[in-house]
Amino acid sequence: PEYAQFFDLKKRYMLLEADQNTSKKTLRKMRLNLERLKLMKPGLGDNYALVNVPEYTVRVIDANGTAVSMAVVVGKRKMQTPIFSANLQYVTMNPQWGVPDSIARNEVIPKLLKNPNYLTEKRMVIRKSYDLNTPEISHDSVDWNAYLEEEKDSKDMTYKFIEVPSKKNGLGRVKFIFPNKHSVYMHDTQSKSLFKRKVRTFSHGCVRLAKPVVMLEHISQNYTTNTNEEVKGWYDSLKTKHMGLSKKLPVHTAYLTTYVDECGKLLVFNDIYGFDKLQKLNF
Repeated sequence: PEYAQFFDLKKRYMLLEADQNTSKKTLRKMRLNLERLKLMKPGLGDNYALVNVPEYTVRVIDANGTAVSMAVVVGKRKMQTPIFSANLQYVTMNPQWGVPDSIARNEVIPKLLKNPNYLTEKRMVIRKSYDLNTPEISHDSVDWNAYLEEEKDSKDMTYKFIEVPSKKNGLGRVKFIFPNKHSVYMHDTQSKSLFKRKVRTFSHGCVRLAKPVVMLEHISQNYTTNTNEEVKGWYDSLKTKHMGLSKKLPVHTAYLTTYVDECGKLLVFNDIYGFDKLQKLNF
């Protein structure tokens, strides 16, 4: 592979292998991650974003090294953040949240049945699609029991729940879209306190950012032709705005339980999804 992390980790492995005090467990872990790096998409890109899931960290890397680094929250063990690569296509400021059907069935509808004011409290509306410009549906005009996941003959979800843009939106003020089959993206969050925790597996699979405005500023300044004033105006407006990119920025999610950081220090992380156990090497 033609990227720095592979060579940095390989160099550190060779040094530690020659040291009799190095644990075999650490060496095995390093070998496994060298193999993972070999299997990553060839040519990560001159500039790219790397979400290292077990590290709970995202970095934007360019020719000069790490330009941006911040803590993230990743998927729960039962709703894992998938490992894949895709290109960042656009950034949405003041996004609406189109509630996925699975979350609607398992979480929103049960709460709505218990509390008729739930949608108002959560700033949600109902439509026949995720388009806010379509006619609104009154929640009391639908028999929601027929749409519960637990019902054997539950109906297909013909209704969509949408959380409207606001300062309290569940996705926060900005999201970063790199289209993929998993419907995973990076976004702001209201749950800031989670970033203080050592273990940060709390999302439904998406990547929540500790410093979304820092990411927004870096991308707008380096990957778009928009001015700071334009971007600030869109952000402050509380109206949904999609901002395209003028330069390519691949996004890679990875599962690296060893990583050589910007200071040359070897970092070792917990096997949060159990992949290290599943992917044991024969050497």
